[in-house]
Amino acid sequence: MKNIIGILITLLSLALIAVILLRIWNIDIVSFDNMLRSSATLILLGLAILILSIVYSTFLRNNKQAYNQKTGNKAHPKL
Repeated sequence: MKNIIGILITLLSLALIAVILLRIWNIDIVSFDNMLRSSATLILLGLAILILSIVYSTFLRNNKQAYNQKTGNKAHPKL
């Protein structure tokens, strides 16, 4: 999951740098208003995903199901 998020952030950063470089050369592919709206949309989507993941991890996840306390030594590495 960390790799996917890192790749997405890298791709978005490269796209933003490319748009800034085009703006330096006075080439308008995307207007500034559209960039503001799309960045606000992306920020709101990121916040929604963050809130949903927090709600899922605190209220909907059953932690007792994944770990059986009756079987010992599960956390110890094999030698």
